[in-house]
Amino acid sequence: MISEALEGMNADFADFRLNEALHRAYNLFWDNFSSWYLEIVKPDYQKPIDAKTLEATVQFFDKLLHILHPFMPYITEELWQTLADRKDGDSLMIDPMPKSGNFDSNYLYAFEGVKELISEIRRVRADKNISPREALQLFASAKTEMVHRGFESVIVRLANLSDFSTTDSQPTGSISVMIRTSEYFIPLTEKIDVAAELEKSEKELEYAIGFLEAVNKKLSNQKFVDNAPKQVLDTEYKKKADAESKIATLQSQIEALKAQ
Repeated sequence: MISEALEGMNADFADFRLNEALHRAYNLFWDNFSSWYLEIVKPDYQKPIDAKTLEATVQFFDKLLHILHPFMPYITEELWQTLADRKDGDSLMIDPMPKSGNFDSNYLYAFEGVKELISEIRRVRADKNISPREALQLFASAKTEMVHRGFESVIVRLANLSDFSTTDSQPTGSISVMIRTSEYFIPLTEKIDVAAELEKSEKELEYAIGFLEAVNKKLSNQKFVDNAPKQVLDTEYKKKADAESKIATLQSQIEALKAQ
């Protein structure tokens, strides 16, 4: 994430887009580091953090202080000086800025999907007044793509799950959660408000159909297709495929709700 942010910030600085550079730095520190990374590595209650994780976190924080320093020079200097033993004359102001390295954009994209899934499970808890301490079950539909692969332990921990497995059909008494083109089911201890869930799914379907129509309209414009860069076209075709998949899943979900 740091390398991705640095690459974008370097381009922003080169084009004098200071506001964009600040926005990237803010998101990196507040969203990725404070809201997600620290929660993932946080040890269980009254248990110490392991030395390897602590060292990696300190190094991560050190790089963040370098990145934030152009925008917040005084507080970042103070924090950096106390983060480790420094020699006379050492200053964050003249210390080299971290360099952007190679990063896996597909991996980062997948993790964004994981964040969406965890946030959606938390939203369900809030909507249904389910305590964060109450462990939930989560089932991934085997019929759809799974955004969570490789991140199971993170999801179980941050979403407080008692069980996380796959299923070929929607469990009775569960609600469906759509993340991109992936479908997940959360069994609930209380009776589902079928009418409310049906209304929500129908609104999502209406939006997905409208989104697909907009994408198809763009792709039917031959001038756009002939002149758009390949990367842009690939993105539009992916949007089309994702929307079609989501529509099919939502239609199936609506049928299942109507059958209850």
